[in-house]
Amino acid sequence: GHTERVDTITPSQDTLYFRNRMDYAIGWKNEIGLKEYGSWNRYIDINECLLLDKESSKILQVVRDLMKELHLKPWDAKHETGDMRYVVIRLGKNTNERLVMLVVKDLRVITATQREHITRALSPLATSVLLGENPLITDLSYVDTIDALHGQPFHFEEINGLRYKIHPNSFFQTNTAMAGVLQNAVIQHIDQIKPKRVLDLYCGLGFFAIALAKRGISSYGHEIDAAAIELAKENALLNNVNELTDFGAGPVEDFDWS
Repeated sequence: GHTERVDTITPSQDTLYFRNRMDYAIGWKNEIGLKEYGSWNRYIDINECLLLDKESSKILQVVRDLMKELHLKPWDAKHETGDMRYVVIRLGKNTNERLVMLVVKDLRVITATQREHITRALSPLATSVLLGENPLITDLSYVDTIDALHGQPFHFEEINGLRYKIHPNSFFQTNTAMAGVLQNAVIQHIDQIKPKRVLDLYCGLGFFAIALAKRGISSYGHEIDAAAIELAKENALLNNVNELTDFGAGPVEDFDWS
């Protein structure tokens, strides 16, 4: 029933190397890259990634070499066998932090010697090197358990003077530069309305709620992911706006919208 339409579209400031996260799938023939269009079990090996940053290509090659050297088998989604599932790389574009997480089927099969080799090879290229476990058949880079081999099991990003702590499983706006533009557009719109309180639904780790609170606007953020809500609370404290923010976990659809 809405009649509003978007008047203008603000293009991305950058068309190359603009993303702050990529999840590279590991194929059953030792490919590391992206899934072929329309396929769940065919993979395109990536030797150069133009989306994330120039270092990502080096990291993927290091992982290929490690798999060969350490006899780590790629995950075969068809037969549900193997060890290595994903290489997740997340960047703090404005903090110069880089988190690299290798997603495996079972952490227990990665020996202490293998972990030492992985740490030695990847730590010069990252501020955090993690092993993450996804024991499910479901083909996701989301992990249940994390083992930090080097650095912390999280990284930080800064947008418009605000600092955000980001967990490997967390959703965060993937285009850092445009996230700042988006945040400013929302703030500008809300400034025109001048509300006393804002309801931030599907708030994630508090990206909008914290920015609004920094401008003195009280906000309540709600999100089904309880872990994200805990991060939102941490980020509110980190940015000294915890008195103007409140957060809760659960399905938004359960609210009494009447």
